Amino acid sequence: MVRGLKSRLKMLLRVFVRNRFLLSVGLSVATGLAVRSVFQIPDSDPLLRYAAFERPAIYQAFIVSYALFGFTTPYCFAFDVSLSSLHPFL
Repeated sequence: MVRGLKSRLKMLLRVFVRNRFLLSVGLSVATGLAVRSVFQIPDSDPLLRYAAFERPAIYQAFIVSYALFGFTTPYCFAFDVSLSSLHPFL
């Protein structure tokens, strides 16, 4: 019984490792949406309001990069690295 469970678990891990790109992208999108809903950009911050008034292009670049990093950072550091580290053990 234990031997069958080990082989099933190993087969499941192989499927995860083979499809790690899609799994990492899906998990990072879910994490990015969660992070974006919890950590919103503070619109009442005087420095950000000043930047939006003086340099709107720089302010927009900051807003876009803030949103983009919420999706790409979990992909790079958390999911892709952790799923790739399983590869040597299979």
